[in-house]
Amino acid sequence: MTAKTSYLYAIALLLLVVNLLVGNGMTTIWDGVEAMLAWQIQHDAAGFTFHEQLAALLMGDTLDPFFLRFSGAIAVILGLTAYYIFARRMVGTEIVLNTLALAASSLLMANLGKVASSDIWAMMLQWLAYAAMIRYLKQPQLSWQLSFYALAALAIWVQPLQSLIFLLGTGAFLYFVHADGRRLLRLNPWAMGLLTAGGLYALQWLDTTGDTFYIGFRTGRFLWVNAVGILPFLGLVMGGIVEHSQRLGKRDEQAVLYMGALIFALLGHSLALQPLLAMVAARQMRNYFHKGYPHRGVVKAGAVLHLVAAACFLILFMIGSFVQFRGLGFQAGLATGGLYWVWSFVAVVGFVGARASYARLGTIMSGVLLTTFFWIQFSPLLEVQRNWAQEIIEPEGPFPKPADQFIVGRGEGAFPGVAAYAHAANSNTAVLSNAASLQQAVSAQQAGTVILVPQSWLPPQLDTMQTDTTVYKGWNAPLQPAVWVRCEVKPKLSGK
Repeated sequence: MTAKTSYLYAIALLLLVVNLLVGNGMTTIWDGVEAMLAWQIQHDAAGFTFHEQLAALLMGDTLDPFFLRFSGAIAVILGLTAYYIFARRMVGTEIVLNTLALAASSLLMANLGKVASSDIWAMMLQWLAYAAMIRYLKQPQLSWQLSFYALAALAIWVQPLQSLIFLLGTGAFLYFVHADGRRLLRLNPWAMGLLTAGGLYALQWLDTTGDTFYIGFRTGRFLWVNAVGILPFLGLVMGGIVEHSQRLGKRDEQAVLYMGALIFALLGHSLALQPLLAMVAARQMRNYFHKGYPHRGVVKAGAVLHLVAAACFLILFMIGSFVQFRGLGFQAGLATGGLYWVWSFVAVVGFVGARASYARLGTIMSGVLLTTFFWIQFSPLLEVQRNWAQEIIEPEGPFPKPADQFIVGRGEGAFPGVAAYAHAANSNTAVLSNAASLQQAVSAQQAGTVILVPQSWLPPQLDTMQTDTTVYKGWNAPLQPAVWVRCEVKPKLSGK
């Protein structure tokens, strides 16, 4: 490995850390899982899993989105470090560093690490448990056995169903197909997994609802986010899938190890699929420039198709950015998307011209810098549309009077982030579960109560004489139009 390559990997991993942290304190809390976790922490009712307790410890008593999300950055950094320790001697330093750099360029891993949810912890723990299983298969020692047990138990604790399908299914596949598969009898991941799940269930620590996940067992969303995540190294993934599919019938060891994990990651909707695909691409990045590599055409085709698709999307992205944000939007869209396309073009030049340094540089930096520039250039513009959830809390007028109480409408959708901001402003905050109770809530409250609800909740018969209403427009979590209303209950007029 040359000094230039080492510098590239160091820069990529440093930018990954930057990407995990940049903008976290300024980005409005996302509706749904993140908002619910913040609300639970504010009420000393955070979930029983260790990462939820860690988020509660980091955030403390003050609503701070940066520390609420900081546990995700910890998960990614610890996960990549642990994988380096697990795999360096097993597959070699070059492939391990390729894997880490490609994981850093993934459009899924870094962005998922910026959200306070269980998804990133499930991804890291399931991936590391798989790596520990493979290390034990190659080197059956007690240290790797205990490492697998610890990581698998944590993975099952965080996400039981997906972890059991992925780890137990992969273990069964390796037992029957791998040449040394019988070594897994001593490890016995099947009994360990079922006993762990049973023990957690008996302790009432097993959460099967999936309420702490943005992705979870939603097939369409799972496939979509993983497909988007590998775009910077799509050609390498395509080459790896073709190669391992062809070699699987010959019981090639690498094909058995990779394809078994990929199959059960797909079946179990395991988020370990993303780093597994980075592992597949990492080996192709090394082998592509070896003489006689048979799948150059597949890799080139994937890289070129991605480049063309990226150009088409960039045009639409810049048009949409201009329509929404005018000149600033066009500038941010060009800086973000244009930089991604240029580095992707460098990667294509490297693959077509057999220039390893260009291919490696373009592939890695395209994804890393896209994430960086999105959160630096484009995210502040998005906040113009999303920060209504904070503005709606603040009273208006020349002599604003703080609210004595907040009542927030939840509805049937995702838990609203505005509820967490309302509680931060005044701990006397309640949540309405349905629109039918709105009129009753208005009539029952005293002056000084502020009711925050979607505009669709306002019934035609609402007694507007009892409230002062202000409309706030913006975007909600899925970046769809949101219209909320702030209703301040007026003092009741006393009759003679």
